[in-house]
Parts: sequence; C-alpha cells; structure tokens
Amino acid sequence: MARARAGSAGGPPDPERWPADRSVTNSYPTVPDPDVLSGAPARGRRAGDVGARRAAERRLAAVVEGMSEAFLSLDAAWRVTYANRAACRLNGTTRAALVGRDHWALWPETAGGEIERQYRRVAADGVPARFEHYYPRAGVWHAIQAYPAEGGGLAVFFRDVTAERAAAAERERLLADSERARADAEAARAEAEAANRAKAQFLATMSHELRTPLNAIGGYAELMEMGVRGPVTDDQRHDIARIQASQRHLLGLINEVLHYAKLETGTVHYELADVRVGDAFAAAEALVAPQARAKGLALALHVGAPDTAVRADAEKCRQVLVNLLSNAVKFTDRGGRVDVSCVARDGRVVLAVRDTGIGIPADQLEAVFAPFVQVRGDLTRAAEGTGLGLAISRELARGMGGELTAESRPGVGSTFSLTLPAAGGA
Repeated sequence: MARARAGSAGGPPDPERWPADRSVTNSYPTVPDPDVLSGAPARGRRAGDVGARRAAERRLAAVVEGMSEAFLSLDAAWRVTYANRAACRLNGTTRAALVGRDHWALWPETAGGEIERQYRRVAADGVPARFEHYYPRAGVWHAIQAYPAEGGGLAVFFRDVTAERAAAAERERLLADSERARADAEAARAEAEAANRAKAQFLATMSHELRTPLNAIGGYAELMEMGVRGPVTDDQRHDIARIQASQRHLLGLINEVLHYAKLETGTVHYELADVRVGDAFAAAEALVAPQARAKGLALALHVGAPDTAVRADAEKCRQVLVNLLSNAVKFTDRGGRVDVSCVARDGRVVLAVRDTGIGIPADQLEAVFAPFVQVRGDLTRAAEGTGLGLAISRELARGMGGELTAESRPGVGSTFSLTLPAAGGA
C-alpha cells in the first residue's frame, strides 16, 4: 500500500509530507485481538473452545505481527480491522490511524482502479489474487497478495518491490546492451572476414597475372643465353644473368604473396607424417649455407638425438626452417653466428634458430609476424623481401598443430622457436 491519506488531526500524516525513511513508535499492544485478523465479529462460543481458539489465533497473530511483509485485514465493509507493524511502517503511520478507517478513504487513489477491481473479485469469487501495482504519487511498486477471509472480508499481504523491479530493469538493460555488443562484434567480424577474403582473392589473382609474364621473361632469357637468337657476347651473357636473377627474385616474391593468399583463404592442405628433425634441418641448411658463407657467418647445427622426430608436413616444415635461417643470415652482420638447436620435452619438440644479428625491440616482437611488415624501414631497403616470410611461417606452424615464437635483444640477437608435436605423441 502507498502511505495513507491524512484525515483529522489525529489521523495519518499528509502524504505530501511523508519522510523518505520513517520509523514509527506505536503505543498499541504487541499482540492484537485475534478476532480482527479474520474480519469476523466475535460470536458466542463455549469457554473451552473459545480458549483453545484464542490461544491458536494469538500464536498466529504473533507470527503475523513479526512478519517483514506488510499485512492488512479488511472486513466486508472495506474497513481496516488490523494492520501489522510492517504495514504501519510502510505507510509511515500508526495502527490507531488505520484500524477502523475505510480503505478507500485511506487510499483514495486505489478506488476505481486495478486494486479495487482485484479486491472485489477476491471478495465476490472467493479466489486469491496476486498482482503488482504502481503508486505514482509515492513512486513505488507493491507486490500484493489478497485472500478471501471470513464474513466477506480480505487478508492482504503487500511489500515494496521498487528496488527489485529497478534491479530487474537494470539486468534487462545490461543484457540488451550485451546482446547489442555481441551482434555488433559479430557484424564487425563478418565484415573483417569478408574484407580479408576479398584481399586474399585480389592477391591471388594479381599473383597469377604477374607470374605469367615473369615466366615468359625467364624463358626468353634462357633462350638468349643458349644462343638460339644468335651468338651471345660475354657482356650480353652477364646482362642475361642479371635479368634471370631479377626474374627469379621477383617470381619468388610473387610466390610468397600467392602462398599467403592461400593461407588466408584456408586452401592450404597439410600431409602430416613423422619427420626426422635432422633431415629437415639438413634440407634447409643446404639451401641457406651458400648465403651464410658469402657473408662469412658461422652456421652450426645441434640437432640432439638422431632419431628425434616431429609430426608435421615435411615440405612445410622445411619451408619454415628455410625462412627462419634465411632471416637469421639476412639480419646478421658479417662475421656473426647462427646456431640451430633441438630440444624435446612434454610431447613437444622445440626447433630454435638463434643469431647474433641486430635484434628486435621488445615492443615490436609481435609485429614481425604481421603480414607485409619488417621491423625497421631502413632494414626493409637493405634486406629485400615482402615481409611475408614470418607471417607465412607462423601460419604454417599453427596449421601443423604447433607455434612460432620469438625472443630478442637489440644489438645482441634473436631466437625464433618453432614448436611442433613430437612424432607418435612421445
């Protein structure tokens, strides 16, 4: 119930002057006359029956009086016959100001509305009613339960659920916000995936288109070198060699772009098998050793037990190792060192390539695995490439159930670690 409307000087307080929180000290007895709980008038009874019933009703009255829920008892004429402490406290008044008063006079805003309709239905049909009602003048919501009582009266329980409704509304708002955020994230993810697919398709198309004339250049250069078009002088042979070197270099870059495009679109297939680490390192070393010798670098392999093996795609494992060794050679100054090691532990095998090169700043370590990225612009010019090698290598490592990580200190060197499942799950 919202707080009762003021009546005479001795009646309930004016609702316009209700305090935000008011405790009421009452001068009425702790336990009321039990007859008022039912709204029924006293009737003549035998002394024994009356005594037993009164004792039971007093126990019931004590329970009702101690309840945290507010309780009102109404008779058939809609007069308040009893109000417990919680009802008085919730209305900011005393029991004396409520008992004996007409309900509709105490709370005129309830007359003619949902509360009156529900109360009259309970009284007429003898069925309980449970509902919530908002009191706009007090700005509160009450959960109300009305039950039929003897003599056509009502027993009404009610409590303030304003905070509960506010909390429920806040939960609904947060849930709606979360759903909107999830939908926005899904839309953004779908848009990003579509953009990636479009980019990958563009790269694949362009790569194919560029490979055709480059292959033609390589073929015609080879025919000229063979003297098909006539004798070739030494100077011309030197120029042809430069053309062929540039063609192979550019074709290699385009192949990298095409390979990355395939990774992006998920069209790369893996043929996993047991691969001996020593064989994989030997194949990669054979391709990189000439570059290392040309720069005067020491290239050392420490592959551990000769039977150490990983579960991987042999060709792709070799490609990753070649990329790592090539980068180590590329970014290590003349006279430096490149070491390769292998450690097996916990069902995984770690293949590490360590160099004494220029190193990478800690805040840029992850950036080197992004596509088309080389850490420093000046290095990009000195060390030719697309910046796709490490991006491709990490994708290949993950495609084989492994991972590629890096550690580095500027001026000291870098270590790139390829971790793969051990063969046979050992």
